[in-house]
Amino acid sequence: MILSLAAVMAVISACENITNPDPINVINEDKVATIRGTVYANLDLTNDTTGVVEMNFERPPAGTNIKVLMDSEDFVASPQPGVNYQKLSYATTVDDSGNYIIEVPAMDTPLNAEIYLDEFSATQVQADSSEESRIFSPAQFPYTVTVSAGFTTHRDIFYNSN
Repeated sequence: MILSLAAVMAVISACENITNPDPINVINEDKVATIRGTVYANLDLTNDTTGVVEMNFERPPAGTNIKVLMDSEDFVASPQPGVNYQKLSYATTVDDSGNYIIEVPAMDTPLNAEIYLDEFSATQVQADSSEESRIFSPAQFPYTVTVSAGFTTHRDIFYNSN
């Protein structure tokens, strides 16, 4: 009995006090930034006459998915070493005009955000007016933007075909 009591006391005295890290700041829902832009894909090669991509390219299908990822660590005043901060994810889609708009949490200081897009399949009119089925992928992966509370960032996005 005395031996077991001594063993329990040894274990208790060998333990370190565990303290919780500082609490993570709650994201201020009143501080938001807007990301908006137009999405372009060259669906018709017969009208590529101006040399200006935004005038020559068409818009991808409405409903094409767009996701914005931000690092939650960017919202923490004093990040703790060794803590695995999660990514914050926000989604929107391309509208009928090829535009997108999304609000994301922000701070007064600039934060980085990554924009990801789905591939899509569409028929592309070739220069000789024939049609071919193509897979369209984002020209960049990911697109990046910097956002600040109360500001709108404009970022156009382009697709390439296979």
